[in-house]
Amino acid sequence: MSLQYTIKVSKDHAQVTATWDITTDMSDTESISDFTLKVEGKALNTQCSGGNKACKGADYATLTNPTADCPVSFVILTNKPDVRNGSDVLRGEKTYDDADFFG
Repeated sequence: MSLQYTIKVSKDHAQVTATWDITTDMSDTESISDFTLKVEGKALNTQCSGGNKACKGADYATLTNPTADCPVSFVILTNKPDVRNGSDVLRGEKTYDDADFFG
């Protein structure tokens, strides 16, 4: 699989910053079909959809309760059958926390 990705989600009090860099090998037929990133169950605006060979961007969110644990999850679909996904938690007891995904 030619898919490579780095997804970083950082918490600073109630503010969350998410960045991503997703690419497929230009010499491969694989392309990104969809990328979904959710914080607190709400989808961020990734602006990454069908047919792209690369998707890079950032989005921001404000937590409704920064002292509660906050789920973070992602799904990357390509035109090949393999699905990449993962999840983590930004811990409520921490003022600053990170969830990083690499593949």
